Amino acid sequence: MAGVLYWTILQVALPGTPGVSWIGHLGGLVGGVLAAWLLRNSTPWRRPAPRQANPGPANAGSKSVDAMLRDLKKQGS
Repeated sequence: MAGVLYWTILQVALPGTPGVSWIGHLGGLVGGVLAAWLLRNSTPWRRPAPRQANPGPANAGSKSVDAMLRDLKKQGS
């Protein structure tokens, strides 16, 4: 199917088809290639980092992991 569509496009865009401006098609091709080259991005697109959950109270960041685990164990029992 893609080949048939491509062949049809070539038949319409080739010089000699009455009522079709091949200079306009050529200008569109050159302009499209030039625009793609000028607007290209040298760095790959990356998703932004996910937002971090609210860490809780301001002093929670100063505790060690072991201290937080002990607190969680106390709350659970």
